[in-house]
Amino acid sequence: MDEDVNKLTPVEESTLLAYKTFFSTEEGRLVLDDLYNLCFAMLGSYMADQKLHSYEEGKRSVLLRILRLGGINVRDYIEYRNGLKR
Repeated sequence: MDEDVNKLTPVEESTLLAYKTFFSTEEGRLVLDDLYNLCFAMLGSYMADQKLHSYEEGKRSVLLRILRLGGINVRDYIEYRNGLKR
């Protein structure tokens, strides 16, 4: 029964494939770089104003989901973006 918990539906499988396919293209990488800049990916999003903090955390959360669904290792991508990996 536990096996069924992790099983993807056909729609989820299609969505996952679409993410992986798109973000493996040059256009996908350009979009990802833009989102990285917009979403403060790994800089953290602390702000004294709780509403602004929640808003920035939401943007960051979306980017992390895109990276995960795109099959992109978050740590490797951040190192690449910071010039630590080629």
